Amino acid sequence: MAYGNGHVRYTMVIICIVCFSLPNGSDLSLLRFESFRSEVLPGYYKYMNLDLTNYAHGMMYGGCFAFLQEIQNFDVTFECILRTKGKRSLNLLNATYNGCTLIQSIKNMDKKNVIRKIIAGVNHAKFPKTCPMKADTEFCFSNFSADGLDFPIYLPEVNAEFNFFLSQKKDTFYKGFFKLKGV
Repeated sequence: MAYGNGHVRYTMVIICIVCFSLPNGSDLSLLRFESFRSEVLPGYYKYMNLDLTNYAHGMMYGGCFAFLQEIQNFDVTFECILRTKGKRSLNLLNATYNGCTLIQSIKNMDKKNVIRKIIAGVNHAKFPKTCPMKADTEFCFSNFSADGLDFPIYLPEVNAEFNFFLSQKKDTFYKGFFKLKGV
């Protein structure tokens, strides 16, 4: 009996889950920020001061920014790619959301939702709650951390890349690139 590629991929996922499953009582694998870089499209920001800060519990991402123009609507894309010691990669997340809908719904998301864990730090008094985001208004967020991203599988010697992109129409006006390390 011949099986298509879909069956092979399904089988490989099952094998990976079984091979990496933790014995009872073991800890979860954690990812921690290791480095960060960003790319900004000129003409969108009045100023931007976003970076990683080293705290006692690890690296946190945060800061403040202000737009030169009003942002009516935007999309946000999240990507997460795991890379093992053997340079194999596994795409864990690749999703695009309407940014305005996303920032309005953060508080209503289930606490175990991966996207809520990722963006929990943006729940800050000076972070926009709705669109449009006005020009010349300071927006801030803090405590954006990878610490909430725990995995119920053992990921030995793994590195990850977490990227996010903010875009309006065809312009990608912000790109954030994080390197993460499994601990």
